[in-house]
Amino acid sequence: ENLRDNISHFFSSTESVRHNLDLMISDINSGTEADKAFLNHSKELISAFSESIMYATKVRLYLNLREELHKELNGKINNFIEVSIGSFENRYRQKFKEEILTITNDITILSQKILKKEWDRVSKTLFKRFYQKIRKTA
Repeated sequence: ENLRDNISHFFSSTESVRHNLDLMISDINSGTEADKAFLNHSKELISAFSESIMYATKVRLYLNLREELHKELNGKINNFIEVSIGSFENRYRQKFKEEILTITNDITILSQKILKKEWDRVSKTLFKRFYQKIRKTA
């Protein structure tokens, strides 16, 4: 596993959280009492949320909090967790769907920037080693 894989798994699990929250709000909008709608979807919702926490923790292990983008990503992951917990406690409302969407979009952008930066760093090192090998054999 690497950062890219764990970010991918994290996104997959956050989508599952959003999907289950959407099902819950759909029930509420169709007249189901909020507590009953929560109970109807709680197993899948809690499972998806637990999975997202697990992958969020794995992503955090790869972060270097001395780097600004990494700090921002860590903060956005914390926001996702806080908003998700808030949506459970408040039996989910439309505003949580919008907040979660905004946060996951921010996480996507930050992740792309971090992965691009890491790729640039690795590719420069590989190119440098390759160039040095060629010079030695020439």
